[in-house]
Amino acid sequence: MDECFSDKNVFSYFVADVKKIIANDFQDVERLLKAELYRQRQNEKDVPWDQRLPKNIDGLSADQEAALVERVFLDWMHFRGVKLSAVPRKVRVFNGIAAQVNFSPVLLEVASCLERGHSIADRLSRKLTKSDKINEFRKDFLFWNFGIAHIHLGRAFETVNRRAGGDQVLYAYIDERDAVFLEIGKHDFTMRNSLLRALKSAAPEILDRWELKGIDGLSRNVSEAERTQLVKKGVNVPIELDGQYYTAPGGGLVSSRASMKLRRDLDELILAVYTECMAASDPILECRNWQMKFNGRCLVLAPELGDIGKSFMGETCKISPQVILSGLIDLNGDDVSDFHTLGALVDK
Repeated sequence: MDECFSDKNVFSYFVADVKKIIANDFQDVERLLKAELYRQRQNEKDVPWDQRLPKNIDGLSADQEAALVERVFLDWMHFRGVKLSAVPRKVRVFNGIAAQVNFSPVLLEVASCLERGHSIADRLSRKLTKSDKINEFRKDFLFWNFGIAHIHLGRAFETVNRRAGGDQVLYAYIDERDAVFLEIGKHDFTMRNSLLRALKSAAPEILDRWELKGIDGLSRNVSEAERTQLVKKGVNVPIELDGQYYTAPGGGLVSSRASMKLRRDLDELILAVYTECMAASDPILECRNWQMKFNGRCLVLAPELGDIGKSFMGETCKISPQVILSGLIDLNGDDVSDFHTLGALVDK
């Protein structure tokens, strides 16, 4: 790595790298930043005039620009999550719909695509083809809370990259390794227990990962409709299913209604970028505790001799930047040398 990083310039490089990544899907990144700046200014009605954000991108300070880019980057991560990565998955089918799947050419085609690692983006959210909807993808609460995507079953193409819709959709639990077909029905984003029962029947080990142990009961059971409304407000609700209790199998949300997993991934990526880039210019960093601030949050780096760890939100764990990056960019296909900070993480 030839770059010489400093505490002052590392995030200016990181911001530039993030813009390059977003531009792979949304060419006019500046327009996205302007739209997000406008949305943030709309929420500043109670902020004193002299403390409000400037009207134009050019008037932002370096810290303000970094915060704005971080927000748009997190929106983009939600976009990529809803789009579903094109990787091979193990496909299973709930017995209750097995006959429908076996006799449906469309459903068999979807299963084949998922097994072979082909994209099914043309059957997913209609918002994927609208570049002005980047901030909408964190609102797919059924996916971010239950891990369940809805897949359109039309055979004809409405546009070059979008299949026609229909009266019914396929509900399927999908993560990076598994795809489980659960239910076929009309559009309904209510977080129904029937979907989780189907998941428990078809792939019990997946739901077992999210079981809450040692719970005798809840102070109050909420209805499916109440749960859906609470989740939309950013509240994580324990799930009772036939006497057992679970947390959200999609990972749940943070209070800003973003995916908890993606928010944590982004924080880990920021920490990894800062640690690796600064350690490359300052070897002493690897044997001392060090503290930094980013976007108003205090992030504590706790490097260890011979291995870089971190302490964040009271939990110590290893940084795995390549795992995070592999879900965002193609480490084999993309020229990582074009990235200042992200290239430093990969090129070791």
